Amino acid sequence: VKIFLDANAEIRARRRHAELVEAGETIEIATVLADVMARDERDSVNTKPAEDAVVIDSTKLTIPEVFEKAVQLITSVIEAGQISYKSDHSGHADPL
Repeated sequence: VKIFLDANAEIRARRRHAELVEAGETIEIATVLADVMARDERDSVNTKPAEDAVVIDSTKLTIPEVFEKAVQLITSVIEAGQISYKSDHSGHADPL
């Protein structure tokens, strides 16, 4: 299952700014946004979802909500028989 996580630049900048402030850094949100947008521009050539990837837009989602969406997607693919897995009972699952 291929998942491509996406969110708009402003939200990603706010999230990154909060992380930096929590880590004790003093930085303006405008600076973080400019960095995010510059990285987006650089990455736009190479960072695109695969044709068979499902895009999850996390702009309005919390981390637990994104996780739940991903789990639901993977579960639905397994239940539909599109992939199968075997378990070695160690908590790891390997695709067949």
